[in-house]
Amino acid sequence: MLKVIYKKLVLLLTKPEIAWGEFLSEGRVKENVINKFCYPLMSIAAGIFLVSNLVFHHTSIHAVIIRSLIYFVTLFSSFYIVRYALSYLLVKRYEITASKDQLTLVTGYSFSIVYLLYIMMAFSSSFFFLWVFFLYTPYLIWIAADVLFDIKPEARGMLVIGLSALIAGVPWFINLIFNGLFLSHLT
Repeated sequence: MLKVIYKKLVLLLTKPEIAWGEFLSEGRVKENVINKFCYPLMSIAAGIFLVSNLVFHHTSIHAVIIRSLIYFVTLFSSFYIVRYALSYLLVKRYEITASKDQLTLVTGYSFSIVYLLYIMMAFSSSFFFLWVFFLYTPYLIWIAADVLFDIKPEARGMLVIGLSALIAGVPWFINLIFNGLFLSHLT
């Protein structure tokens, strides 16, 4: 499974024009995107976060487990919130009623950079400078808007800016809420 994820990530990051078309033709979107791509990357990020905190930080085990769960829930809930917001944006701005498969496809693979960044940040929070690579996400969305929704180049701006802002902002906001609710009582 990791080999398939690696191939998809490499294809998406090096040749997004080909990747989006190939992902669309795969079929069984829920199984291929959510179960075989998003959930494993979310789990890897949370697992690495758990292990690195157990090894390198001197905090209690229950605090580390709660932090790891928050890490996973942040990515998990962000996926579904962004997918819903994308649906709303497409209907209101572009009058496109996208299928659940299209929404899942765009949301799942557009989160690729975020998943990779969360995996790197799980090793050490000092890797925050890597967020500069998030700037590749708008390009991925730009290509997806053409391949999946056939939106003309002059009309893609709102989709690219809005979805990129959601992909960056929703996990941050959810993490902020959960850290305020749960972690303030642990330390």
